[in-house]
Amino acid sequence: TDYYLKLAITCRMTSVIQNTESPSHHISVELNIDGNPNVSKVTLAEQITYLEKDFILVVKSLGLDQPRAFVEYNPKTETNCVMLTLVPKFAINEVMSELIFIIDRSGSMEDGPIKKASEALQLLLLSLPENCLFNVVSFGSHFDSLFKKSQPYSEGSFSKALKHAQEMDANYGGTEIYDPLKWVFENSRNDMPTSVFLLTDGQVYNVDQIVELIKSSEEKKKDDLRLFSIGIGDSVSHHLVESVSRA
Repeated sequence: TDYYLKLAITCRMTSVIQNTESPSHHISVELNIDGNPNVSKVTLAEQITYLEKDFILVVKSLGLDQPRAFVEYNPKTETNCVMLTLVPKFAINEVMSELIFIIDRSGSMEDGPIKKASEALQLLLLSLPENCLFNVVSFGSHFDSLFKKSQPYSEGSFSKALKHAQEMDANYGGTEIYDPLKWVFENSRNDMPTSVFLLTDGQVYNVDQIVELIKSSEEKKKDDLRLFSIGIGDSVSHHLVESVSRA
């Protein structure tokens, strides 16, 4: 074809432009236009007839984290429109927290699902903050915990938990979620926020009873208890996972 897409962009910032680039297309960039370091020009460096994907432009400029205001005057209405940008800076103190991982190791998790659950747990353990307590609870027709109570994060406790996650198997029989959840809620710390992560395929019969348990436990601990449900496998029970999330 004799027709190509032409793209020309002028970038004008309030401070010095350090770099202008596109991760999606080949471009030509001119900086310091007319001696102004706050302006750059971009043109498409490849011959194409249309955009097969989104054109992405990244402009890096000094002082983007500084408060700024833009004012635009409308001569028709003789009014001004103002846009104010503020970047908050908070000195947030680290808060000690408790993280408990509840892993479904019932027979329905055999093969692929338990492998995915193990990999997910390993990733969660690798992401643990240093200022936390944690525990791992496994369940099926019965349940047990890695530690008698949540332990402070340390090289020793982390290594033990990681090894435990790597060796997991789906050998706990049926799927009984209520009892391990109840035990976790009753034994969670009252002096710090608790986050519970439930990894399951969710093949249970007593969803309403589980939801009521979660609601009553959250009310007792007020805003210091959160529960996240993660569905594992192709046959996951969306009813349970979504009900737990909404609770």
